[in-house]
Amino acid sequence: MPSAVFPRPSNLYIMTATGITVPAGRKSITHSGAIQTRSSMNVGRTWSETYQPLFAGSADAENFISWLRWAWNTQTVFTVKHPMTPGSGISPNGTGSAGATINSGQTGSSIGTSGWPTSTSNVVRAGDLLKIANVGYTLEVTDDANSDGGGNATISVNPPVWTAPSGGSSITTTDVTINAVLMSLDIPEISNAFYYDGIQVSFREAPE
Repeated sequence: MPSAVFPRPSNLYIMTATGITVPAGRKSITHSGAIQTRSSMNVGRTWSETYQPLFAGSADAENFISWLRWAWNTQTVFTVKHPMTPGSGISPNGTGSAGATINSGQTGSSIGTSGWPTSTSNVVRAGDLLKIANVGYTLEVTDDANSDGGGNATISVNPPVWTAPSGGSSITTTDVTINAVLMSLDIPEISNAFYYDGIQVSFREAPE
């Protein structure tokens, strides 16, 4: 069976990639025109990628396309990094290092953490992606956070943590992978130059 890791061959160049986003909140409009809003409890990031032309028949192209067809047909959940998100496909902007954990009983969009380098500015920064062990989806930092003299920091995240993980659950801030499935797959016709020109896929996070 193929690997459940999204393949990124060295010669697979991304032409475009949308930023990752979470489901929108809800709103309703009353008869008077007033707007009522509330946050969504749904999770699951989405994004799409388009790739440069791939030469039809080449081993690298056909291996990649074969994997896409398999993942699309089976709707297998695989791991993937978003290519341009800090903390996932590129280094985080935060200065924190490995060893941080979540405090006991933490839920919501503001969570207490510990184990950071002491008295350090910007241990995480807005836009960084992170993952907490036993929380089945990725979290985006929404505000810069500093650690205090004991290595503690309160971190703002989106979506919120709905169910409290065990105290001491580890926080991953680099090379964060996203569990995802393919939501769409567009393999265009082979052009006159014998290239697949503009393969496009879209992803949706599949929370554990």
